[in-house]
Formats: sequence, structure tokens, C-alpha cells
Amino acid sequence: MQEEDLILLVGAGNEFRSDDAVGPVIAKKIFQLYPDRTRYIKDVGDSTKLIEHWKKRKHVFFVDAVCSGCEPGTVFRFDALNEEIPEDITSSLSTHTFNLREAIELARTLESLPEKLIVYCIECRNFEHGKCFSQEIKPAISKVIIKIKQEIDELVYLS
Repeated sequence: MQEEDLILLVGAGNEFRSDDAVGPVIAKKIFQLYPDRTRYIKDVGDSTKLIEHWKKRKHVFFVDAVCSGCEPGTVFRFDALNEEIPEDITSSLSTHTFNLREAIELARTLESLPEKLIVYCIECRNFEHGKCFSQEIKPAISKVIIKIKQEIDELVYLS
């Protein structure tokens, strides 16, 4: 399988800031389930690095923590190439130096989008230093892992 055929899992967030670790934890878990079909990155950097990672990919899953004011544990899913991600979600994306909406639009202008870009966000509560998830977040992590696994299984079945 060629590198661009592998599904890219982007786990955004800081593993040492409690709930902010949901992105890296979920992406790593999915990679462990599909090591021969996926690639996993957790150190996203800025918008240009993110675009560089996904520009030649067919399928990308981006997972992150958000703090938008919704109930902790709320799961959001966006087909980022076919629907707009609400501003209150992207402007609150955890601890990054980039805005996901802006990165998507820049990639669109540069014709560097993947064929499919699915974004999962979990509403989180605790971004303090530490390595423990809030109780409300744990079921959401499991839910997102199951949903991404189902989507990957469908992609594998269709290919």
C-alpha cells in the first residue's frame, strides 16, 4: 500500500493537559487497531505543517478537544469538505497555534485538501496540567473510537 493510500489520523492536543489529550489518545488507539492501513501524527504544529501532512492523502480523520460551552462529553462530527465547521467550535480548538477552519480554507486555495476530511471534536472541561480525563469525557472517547472504526471499516470495505 502506498503512503498516500494510508488513512491519516491527526490527534491534535497536548497529552499533558488533561482532557486536551483526547485527540492524541484516540488517534493512537485507532492506529493500534489498523497499523497497516493508517498513519498517525500528534504533533500538528501550525496550519502549513498540517496541510503538508494531509495534502496527498485520500482520507484524513482529525480529532481534537474543544471548549465551546456545550455539555462536556458532547461529540461533534463534521465532513469538513462538505459542511462548514461552526466558528464557535474552531475558534475554541484547545491549545493550538492554528484555526482549523482557516487551515481548511488555505488548503482549499492551495488545492491541497485530502479527498475526505472528517473532523471529530469532543467538548472538554479540564485543560489543566495532568494526565487524567474528566469523568464526562471517558464515554465520549469510547464513542469516537467506535465511530471512526466504523468509518474506516466502511472505507476498507469499499476499496
